[in-house]
Amino acid sequence: MLGAIRAISLALLLLATCTVALHESDVGIVDWHQRLIGVPISSSSATAPVFHRVGGRLTQSFIITATESNVLGALTPVNGTLVWRHVFEPEDRISRFHKHGNTVASLSGPGGATLRTFDIGTGDLLLEKHLHSPQSGILAEPNYLGTYIAFGNETNGSPDLFVLTNGHTVNHVVAGNIKWSWTSEDQGSLVTYSNLLITPQSIYAVGLAKSFASYTLHVTTLSPATGEVISTSAIPSSISNGLKDFLLLNKPSNPPYLVWTESGNTLKFLELTPTLQKKPSFPKDKLFSKIVDLGLGSHNMFVVIKEDGTGHIMAVNAGYMESVKEFVGSAYSDRTTESIYSGGFDKNEAPYVARLYWSHTLQLVSYEIYAPHLAGGQGVLSGFSFKFETFSHGVISHMAFDAVSPNPYQIIGRVVLTTSTGSIQLWQSDNPQWNREEGLSTINAVQFVELPEKLADSSERGDGEGFAGRLSRQLRDAKDFHRYLMRFIKRFATGSYESATSSATAHTSTTSTGPSRDTFGFRQLLILATAHGKIYGMDTSNGKILWSRILGLGSQGEEGDKIVPFEGKMFVIKTVGDITGDPEVSGPSVPEVVVLGQRVLKSVSV
Repeated sequence: MLGAIRAISLALLLLATCTVALHESDVGIVDWHQRLIGVPISSSSATAPVFHRVGGRLTQSFIITATESNVLGALTPVNGTLVWRHVFEPEDRISRFHKHGNTVASLSGPGGATLRTFDIGTGDLLLEKHLHSPQSGILAEPNYLGTYIAFGNETNGSPDLFVLTNGHTVNHVVAGNIKWSWTSEDQGSLVTYSNLLITPQSIYAVGLAKSFASYTLHVTTLSPATGEVISTSAIPSSISNGLKDFLLLNKPSNPPYLVWTESGNTLKFLELTPTLQKKPSFPKDKLFSKIVDLGLGSHNMFVVIKEDGTGHIMAVNAGYMESVKEFVGSAYSDRTTESIYSGGFDKNEAPYVARLYWSHTLQLVSYEIYAPHLAGGQGVLSGFSFKFETFSHGVISHMAFDAVSPNPYQIIGRVVLTTSTGSIQLWQSDNPQWNREEGLSTINAVQFVELPEKLADSSERGDGEGFAGRLSRQLRDAKDFHRYLMRFIKRFATGSYESATSSATAHTSTTSTGPSRDTFGFRQLLILATAHGKIYGMDTSNGKILWSRILGLGSQGEEGDKIVPFEGKMFVIKTVGDITGDPEVSGPSVPEVVVLGQRVLKSVSV
């Protein structure tokens, strides 16, 4: 009797030990994890992705962006990996960022309440300065309105900053301290400043004054040393579309210029001086309906669009404005989408201009890069085309690029694209390099779907075989039963699943029946719906995307058709267990998932 009690106690002790070991082996284990940065805010140059190069002879490039997840971060163009990211608090919404040398500066909060600077290579926070309380900040839309950052000289290795906040206050920040501050005397006026331009002689604060039918440009000049007002003036102008209708040019060793388009499709420009005594001028061909800021103000270059859609690269030199290059075939057409224009640099800071569009007839993305300084100043144009999976990624919403010129007649470009589904892609010339599915940061519905067991092929199932053949096959299968039983006992007792399908390795199958469950059913499909109208099927064992599709019209998405899934409205209506008929004949059921969404048009929701 005593021996039986000891045997039972020993068995219970062994079982308890196994239970504890199994539990402890699962603690803290992460099978996989994806580091996301979020969907870039590409609607404004204040937050959209941009290339930036640092270093001297040996340079290093980064792609910097602010995202819908309220994150500021950097990616490496080489393979798309995340270099660093800074997550802002929900109430501290990012307004804009600016880059200079090894520093990235950002404004966040109402009216740009908080200034931060980061090391561009590591993401280390260098400075955090509260310029005003969030309660006193203006609530503007777009939220970057009335904010700006301009870099000045360096003090003790860090750049001086001139910061515009709330649309009427300029702060000069030196080594983290405010040296001087200027606030518009009439804060209640209709003038809202939105841009700063820094020269050794003057600081130009440029904004818009609201009139009855349009906007009027307004400029105030300040002393860089003290912040005292030098001059202020309303510029004779009539602007329809606000911030998108004017830009500033500041090429070194040249006077700065203010360029804008009038309501009557007239292009004008004004040389800026501290006393604001100059009069507006216009080029010979002045009929342009739209102006595009390329980020090439340091080279006095920008793009203007004629009423028919034709794009021209313009430059201002020695007080004259002229067309540098016309993009042939850029006029509006039913065969192509409207062109996207962007500016970029090489490692020598030479300027390049790119145009990108989608061809409905060829089902290709085409882009061309123009370098005005190549071929002895005659300029070189290079073009590339590639197949873009519009039914997987939607439409292209933004482009940024940099370039290199191995010789005076060749251009190699790296183009980073942001799509309507939230993905970020990089192409070198016409070759894809990497793709980040940042739409996964906006998941609003999710379901786990059980996978079916692996189907045996016809020879394994013995289709058409007789009784003798089936008996022979089952005897062959049974000879390895003892090995399977030993492995099963070991896995159950120790918690080790190395002999089963690994949680970090995709299941491989020689059949074309799709993914199948592992031994214990841990491997499943994770169905994800995002706020950008895309559905993903993800392997839970390794986090890899097995399939995806968009809810919409692909390349026709620019017409305004978009389907956005409702939050949490995804349902599994059929599982692998819902079998009809003989499973040996028909196999397991194919799971089905229903997603409820909203079709969003340009002006209405259905």
